[in-house]
Amino acid sequence: ISINAQGALFLDAAPVSLAELNTRLNTIEKTQAIVFSVDKKTAFGDFVAVIDSLKSRGLEHLTIRTESAT
Repeated sequence: ISINAQGALFLDAAPVSLAELNTRLNTIEKTQAIVFSVDKKTAFGDFVAVIDSLKSRGLEHLTIRTESAT
């Protein structure tokens, strides 16, 4: 999962809405490791929305990678 500075979400490099992401997250095993890449200029609220989606589904094997803005 990645989110850019403008708040656009991507799953496996394909753009998705938060609703689409939530639907796809429902199919992931709870033990699946997830990497969440976040641009350092991403709005905090956008970041929290994804974290909330993950946690509400019990997906807590999470690595957060911060990317520098370019």
